Amino acid sequence: MSSDSQGFINFNELNQTLRDLDERALVLTLAAFAEDTLGDLLTAFMIPSAASRSLVTGFNAPLGTFSSRIKAAFAFGLISKGQFDDLQHLREVRNKFSHTWKPISFADPSVEGHIKAIRFGRMMRDYPKTLQKKLLVAFQNLLIELQVAVDTIKEGKQAKFVGVHLTAGFYGETPEEELEQATEEAAHAQAKHAAAEGEEKLFYDMVLRELVGRITRFLSDSPSENAPKLNELLQGLTQQLEGRPSPTGNLL
Repeated sequence: MSSDSQGFINFNELNQTLRDLDERALVLTLAAFAEDTLGDLLTAFMIPSAASRSLVTGFNAPLGTFSSRIKAAFAFGLISKGQFDDLQHLREVRNKFSHTWKPISFADPSVEGHIKAIRFGRMMRDYPKTLQKKLLVAFQNLLIELQVAVDTIKEGKQAKFVGVHLTAGFYGETPEEELEQATEEAAHAQAKHAAAEGEEKLFYDMVLRELVGRITRFLSDSPSENAPKLNELLQGLTQQLEGRPSPTGNLL
C-alpha cells in the first residue's frame, strides 16, 4: 500500500467534518483551519522559544492574523506561489462572508470570481460541478499539504522548502493490485477528458498530467513484468494530452 495512505485517512476525516456545512459555515471553517495550520507551520519553522511563539500567538502578535500568516509563510519559502494565491482568495471570500449578515452566496460575483480563480485540488478525480464542491475539495487538499509541511519540519527532514504538494500512489496490497487501480484510474480519466469541454477539459488535462507523474513514479518501483502495461498507459495518457489518438484508436 502507498506510503501516502495516512494522508487519505486525514482527507476522509476532513471531508466528514466539512461536507455537510452550508456555504457560510464552510468558508469560515476552512479559513479558521487554514489560519491555525499556518500558525503551526510558522512556529515549527522558527527556533523553539518564547520569542518565536510571541510572534505567532498572543495579544497583538505580529503574525497573529490570517493575512500576516499567509504572507509570512510565503516570504519564508514555506508555501508555493500557487498555495499563496489560493489562500489569499480564501481570505477574500472569508472577509465577504464574515463582514456582513446580509444574504450572500457563492453566486455573488464578488465571491464567484475568487472561487473560480482557486486551483483545482490535486486529489480531485472528477470535475467539481459546483463552486462549493470545488472550494471544499481544493482546500481539503491544501490543508493536508500544510499539515504535511508542518510534520516534515518537526521530523527534521527538511529545514526550508517551497511548498509541499500531495502526490497519491495507487492502493493495493500487491503491485498487481496497484497496477489494476492505475489502469482503472487511467480509463476513467481518459473517458472524462474525451467528453469534457471548456474549463472541465482543463481540469481533466490536470488529472491526466498528474496520472502521468504518478504512473512514472510507480513504474520506477514496480516489478519488471508490469513495465509493458505501465508504459502503454503512459503512452496513451501522453497522446491524449497532445490531442493524438492512441495506437488502437480507443481509450485505455
